[in-house]
This record gives sequence, structure tokens and C-alpha cells, in this order.
Amino acid sequence: MKLSFEPAFVRRLLATAIPVCLQTLMFSSRSLADIMMTSHLGVSEVAAVGFSGRIIFVMNLALFGIASGGGVIVSQHWGAKSREGARRSTAISLLLGLPFALLFIALCFGLPEAMVGLASKDAEVIALGGSYLRIAGLMSLPLILGTVFSVALRSIGQAKISMRLSVIGVGSNVLLNYLLIFGHGGFPALGLDGAAYATLISSLLEAACLIAFVYLRKNPLACRWSDLKLGLQSGLWRKVARVSLPLAVNGVVWSMGVLIYNILVGRMGTSQLAVLSMITPIESIIVALYVGIATAASVITGHRLGAEDYSAAWSEGKAFLVWSMMCAVFSCALIWSSRGLILSFYPAIEEETLSEALQVLSALAFVSGFRSINVTVIVGLLRSGGDARFCLGLDIFCQWAVGIVLTYLAAFVWKLPLYMVFLAINSEEFVKVFLCVWRFGSKKWIRNLIKGDDEAVASCPAVS
Repeated sequence: MKLSFEPAFVRRLLATAIPVCLQTLMFSSRSLADIMMTSHLGVSEVAAVGFSGRIIFVMNLALFGIASGGGVIVSQHWGAKSREGARRSTAISLLLGLPFALLFIALCFGLPEAMVGLASKDAEVIALGGSYLRIAGLMSLPLILGTVFSVALRSIGQAKISMRLSVIGVGSNVLLNYLLIFGHGGFPALGLDGAAYATLISSLLEAACLIAFVYLRKNPLACRWSDLKLGLQSGLWRKVARVSLPLAVNGVVWSMGVLIYNILVGRMGTSQLAVLSMITPIESIIVALYVGIATAASVITGHRLGAEDYSAAWSEGKAFLVWSMMCAVFSCALIWSSRGLILSFYPAIEEETLSEALQVLSALAFVSGFRSINVTVIVGLLRSGGDARFCLGLDIFCQWAVGIVLTYLAAFVWKLPLYMVFLAINSEEFVKVFLCVWRFGSKKWIRNLIKGDDEAVASCPAVS
């Protein structure tokens, strides 16, 4: 507990947590801007962009999983004072992410209406969502480039760079939304397609700025073909893939579960799907606070593990757990006290829909505390030691065996109101918190991933 508040530790934590939190908030504000602006078009548009955004979310998590796995290896190389290893790991992450990005582009071009049709039988929602996906799906290519470099920069303690460049992406997204959705400034009024173009163009702009910065400033992560070649020849790609691919699968499986939740709610009705679409950006903004703490934990702990300072990794891990608990209390209070203010941003939505949204926000305030601890332990601590397989099994069990089953029962067997269905969706968080804290206490996640031969992962000695 004492370490949690030592000035040196707090400074290191905040140096990474604040920029990452702000960057995640800005990224989440894109979907919030889409939802808020399209809410003036109608409930069908909100439902369409909300579910389409969930499909994009699947893509985001898969690509983020690849980048995060590479970031774990980058962090440990940086802690071991190996710039070459960090640069080569970045190059390999880019190579691993490219097939995933191309796959998502193909799906969004070939099967957009079919994917949206999983959640809604409303022909208007299907048509609107399909058109949105054809355009916005192209963002996967700039996204993998930007995400890999952004995560790698965080992993070497340069989180402020990607945070500052995110301002360009978010600012351009909001401006383009305003111009292209409603047809201001002489631009055509494209409606929901305008939101999709705004998302695509702003993603391209942000990725271009990030890549230009890395290479023009000759950043240590400015990888070249030679780095990729040496990373493949040395077998480093196996270490990156050993962490990255389970995290990518984890992201896809977990986000597919989120899609199932949306499909189940969508089958309850367009109004219920619209409520979930309204709440999702708020949920993402709160999660940004947790991601900030978790990323700081991942970077700092990764450096400790790379330097083989296992005792410090364990001590600081406990301190991060304390911070996640404080963040949980803060977020619960924040959501509860600002429910009315949040809903005031949706003046065009019907009163009945807003009433349901108010109940769901109250439920969100309750579950947020559990999620804070889970994100910090899983994303921040367990993954920093490459404990990706345990995290994958944990997510599959808690989501598919607990959350999805209870959500189906709540929605279609017990026919409970939407806020109770929302609690059922988040039942996985209640189970997960006990299992992930148990795993943290076992210390099996404290491992050095870059020491030893290419086929082995060196576990740390006992830590008191």
C-alpha cells in the first residue's frame, strides 16, 4: 500500500497513464460523435451506426491484440536496453497485423448487410449499416499501422507522442462529421455515409502523421526492411507471435461475444438496440480511465521483467491493483452523478427510449468498478508477462459460458427489462474479477519473454 503513493512511483504511473487515458478518450469520442450527430437523423440511424460500430470494434480489438503482443516484447527489450530488439519487434508486429487488416476489408466489402442483419430484421437499419461498413471498413489498413506504432511508443515510455497526434484524428473526425453528415460548408449532406467517410479520412490522417513523426524524427522504433529480415531470421517473430496471436484471437473471440450481446439486444427491438448504442460510447470513455492505469502497469512491469527485476515487478503490481480500486470508486460515482447530463446530449431521442437509457446508465455505474480491476490485472499485469493463453481462456469461459447464457435467459426466457439484461451482459465481469485476482496472486505471470532460446520462455524465480 505504501508504494502506491510514493512520489517516484506515482510520477512514473501518471507519465504513461494520463497520455494513454487522453488518447483512449479521444478515440472513444469518435464513436460518441457519430452517435450524437446521427441521433438527429433518427432511431434507425443510431441503431445502424451503433451495431456497425460494434463490427468495427471486432476489427479494432484484433488489430490491437497484434499490436499489444508486439508491445509486450518491445517493452521487455527496452527494459533490457536492446533498441534493436524493440525495433525488430515493431516490424514483426506490422507484418503480423497486415493479413488481419486485409481480411476485415474483404468482409466489410463482401458481407456488410449480412453482418448487420444478424442484429436487426429492420430493412432500413440493414441498408444503412451495410453502406456504413463498406466505407468505414477501409480504416483497418491505416489503423494497424497507427496502432502498432502507437502501442510501441507507449512501450518505450513515449506515450505523449501518440496522444498529441490523436488530437489531429479526433479533431478532423468531429469536423468532417459536421460537414459531411449534415452538408455544411458547401459539402453534400451524406447522412450516415458522411459519418463513415469522416471515420475513414480521420484515421488515414492520424496514421500518416504518426508514421511521419516516427521516421522524420528518426525515432528508435523507425524500423526498416532489414529489421524485419533480421527479426525473421533470428526467430524473434516466434516470440512476438507467441504473445500477439493469442491476444488477437482473444480480441476477436471477446468482441464476437460483444456482437452476440448486441444481436440479442437487437432482437429485443430497434429501440433497445438504440439505447445500447447510446450507452456504448459512454462506457468506452469510462474504460479509457482503466486503460490508462493498465497501460502504465504493462509498460512499467514489462521494463522490470525485461531487466529481470522480478521483486520490483511484483511489488509494483500490487500498487497498480490499489490504483485500479481507487479508479473503480471514482468511475462509479462519476457515472451515477452525471446520468442526467449524459442523456441531455440526445434531445432528438424519444422520452421512452431515454427512460430506458437512464436505467441502463445506473446499471453501468454498478458494474464499472469490477471492470476497472479486471482491465488493470488482465491487460496491465498478466499480459506484461506474456500470460496470453490464460487471458484467452478466462475471457472465453466468463463471456461465452456465463455472460452470453445469462443474457439470453434474461432477454428471451425471463423477459426482463433492458437494464437487467445489461447486468446479465456484464455478469462476466463479476466472475472474472475473482479468477484474474487469483491468477495475479499466483505469480505465474511474472516471466521474462526475451531471455533464453527461441522455443522457451524463462520463468522467474520465486518472489516473496
